[in-house]
Amino acid sequence: MDFRLGEKSEELRARTTAFLDEVLTPEMLERCYVTGTNHDADFAKALAEAGLLALDWAPEHGGAGRDSADLIGHREEMQARNAPMYAIGTTMTVSHVIAMMGTKEQREEIVPKALRGEVVIALGFTEPENGSDAAAAATRADRDGDGWRINGSKMFTTNAQIADY
Repeated sequence: MDFRLGEKSEELRARTTAFLDEVLTPEMLERCYVTGTNHDADFAKALAEAGLLALDWAPEHGGAGRDSADLIGHREEMQARNAPMYAIGTTMTVSHVIAMMGTKEQREEIVPKALRGEVVIALGFTEPENGSDAAAAATRADRDGDGWRINGSKMFTTNAQIADY
């Protein structure tokens, strides 16, 4: 049995390694460590410019249409080098949902910025009584006229201090 990842994955791994060699500096990693954000705006933009964001998104949503297996080498290299991917990960996760199911206005406003590495989206799911158990979340959004009223409380929202959304 052949357990190698395959040519596409190894090509992407090599491209990722070259990108990290060029862009990911000790100073950048130190800034992430000191600020505690695990995010660097320049890194996010460089990742987008290199075509290394939204790799597994469908092309019609602005992605590269890569198979999940193709991404294994890419993800291994990012993890091995401690690349500042946490905020990028949450941003791309939420913006992918918006690309597929958001309103026209949301898709037009948020998705292009995310694909260019220009925004940070934070997820607020940790609650005082329920921790990070999203299934036990007690906070609710209730209709209030033309808008929504959020009832509940959140805490420890990672990267909230740098989030655009």
